[in-house]
Amino acid sequence: MRPAGVPAEPPHDVGTTVHGPLLLTRGPGISAELHHVQAHATGLMLHLVLRASGIHAEAAKRQLTPRRQAPLAPDDREADAGSQPVLHIEVNGTTHRLPPQLSNAHGDDDSLEMDAQLWIDERPSDGRVAVSAEWPRAGLPLDGAVLDISAGLQH
Repeated sequence: MRPAGVPAEPPHDVGTTVHGPLLLTRGPGISAELHHVQAHATGLMLHLVLRASGIHAEAAKRQLTPRRQAPLAPDDREADAGSQPVLHIEVNGTTHRLPPQLSNAHGDDDSLEMDAQLWIDERPSDGRVAVSAEWPRAGLPLDGAVLDISAGLQH
């Protein structure tokens, strides 16, 4: 059994695409898009794309640069709040507030594009998932949507 608060590892199978793409939130010069959601037997994998340009790309790059030498404790989110994108996922009445796993960040001096993933180790019993994103220190306001993925879960 895994410790409380540590999600299960995502499966290595492909899964079934049950939703996407959808613009979750945007601010001037920055946006977060849900590229797609894959359903697996044991949970959901959310794939996102974050884009920033101009001064917001510069702010995002600054926020991604680690400032602390010591690792954060699992409950020490407030000490580093806003230094990376945060997703709010509600499944089966439980809200998960987590930073996604960032990968493949690229861009030039004036732009930034990042791919991100987040594994949730449960499937919605009612077929609904609330997804929102924010990155206040980079100028991305909190916003999102409720997804109905019930049709995709039937397969």
